[in-house]
Amino acid sequence: MIDSPSLRGRFRFSSQAPDGSNDPIRSPIYNLERLEAYARSLATEHRLLPHPHQGRRLSQRLQENARALLAAYHVVIKAVQDGQTITPAAEWLANNFYIVDEQLRQIQEDLPAGFYRRLPKLEAGFLAGYPRVFALAWAFVAHTDSRFDPQLLERFIGAYQEVKPLKMGELWALPISLRVVLVENLRRLTELMLTARAQRLEADSFADDFLELTKEMVTKPTSKIISRLLATPPLNSSAAFAKIQRRFSKGVLPPTFIVQLAQRLREEPKAIEVMYWLEEHLTAQQTTLEEAIALEHQMQAAANVSVRNVITSMRLISAFDWAEFFERVSWVNGILIQNQVFAACDFATRDRYRHALEELADGSKYSELEVAHLTLEQVEEARVRRLKTRNVRDTLTVDRLEDPGYYLISKGRKSLEHLVGFRAPWQRRIFQVYIGAALPGYLGILIVFILVMGVVGLTAAQGSTLNAKILLVLLASIPISELAIALLNAYIVATLPP
Repeated sequence: MIDSPSLRGRFRFSSQAPDGSNDPIRSPIYNLERLEAYARSLATEHRLLPHPHQGRRLSQRLQENARALLAAYHVVIKAVQDGQTITPAAEWLANNFYIVDEQLRQIQEDLPAGFYRRLPKLEAGFLAGYPRVFALAWAFVAHTDSRFDPQLLERFIGAYQEVKPLKMGELWALPISLRVVLVENLRRLTELMLTARAQRLEADSFADDFLELTKEMVTKPTSKIISRLLATPPLNSSAAFAKIQRRFSKGVLPPTFIVQLAQRLREEPKAIEVMYWLEEHLTAQQTTLEEAIALEHQMQAAANVSVRNVITSMRLISAFDWAEFFERVSWVNGILIQNQVFAACDFATRDRYRHALEELADGSKYSELEVAHLTLEQVEEARVRRLKTRNVRDTLTVDRLEDPGYYLISKGRKSLEHLVGFRAPWQRRIFQVYIGAALPGYLGILIVFILVMGVVGLTAAQGSTLNAKILLVLLASIPISELAIALLNAYIVATLPP
């Protein structure tokens, strides 16, 4: 590739790509059966780090991808404004960059640092240190050429879970992981697109200089014209041709440069020897001009298809119902849905139950699936007791014990925590103490708020007389208490679920 300083300065950044390469994320396209078999093999190979907090971060690479894509967009728009011809891939980027920008904002919103740290990370492989679900999204994008197919994705994830079930957090992270991989792939495709554009521009400059010299040297043979273009220092040529000369000296001619130069000079009578000269260089590279042209057209067509697939997939991912997808592929949901009470709940309630179950699993030695089974065992024991007692007066209480939510978020929570050996984080323990003493806790925090605001007010009135300070406190007591109550209520509503 031609190493354009302006291109390198604008589009090359310091962070390393997750896989250590800048090639497009593209592998042989698999049909359904082979994709499912590949998912099972991945599940067999994947080994996780002992602690999710270990691993590598994505934030820097995501920021640089955003800057690179924005810079590429500006280059394409400038080319359009200057009346230059652009490729279909560049046209897709120019016409749909608002979709790319939307994905970048969505990634920032849906991938907070705390959520990312809790995702299980891979121990080995080319994506070692990154989340397992990120590797799954990478494999799916690579073997579908960035084409989003919900049914294919569901079968792919289902096949993987036949060997190793995924955690609920990983399934919720799947759409954002797909967005991250698609953005990464688009960044790589645009870099190739802009590098090819730079090669075409340099080929045009070479052709322009050649044609200009043919006018000046009408009586001289073409071989001398070529010699002048490749002389050291170059005669009657721009400084840009010193770079081309260095590329020629290495014996490497990029296909894009060759095709563009051949198209410009093929019909020129004085360029016959140039074409022979090109073919000699290609022969040294064990190829021909026809093969180089075919390869260039193939690469350009593949890039066009990939960019189109990326943009289309981004649009489809944004419109897709991921909540419904989650409930279809989640094994935990598949267990809980066997309970009629859980199945009859609305999505928000089912999601509340699942989050509570996820918290129990994270704070114990049991997996999410095991906690789900233990929860339903508690429910089944309550049902058996009800059938044995047949106490009509206690029917309402017993029926509540047959709701999984009784053990996940209500009074049966402590018994389930004891059963799984749950160890709550210190923040939750403090919160539980506060909930356990609701009225004293509420009044205590309210008094603290009022006292703090009163101290702030008195500090502001420093230098006033005692009577003035007392008057100030009396006058400010009502608005201070109102403000304290409003702040405390807002905090409780934000942190305490119904």
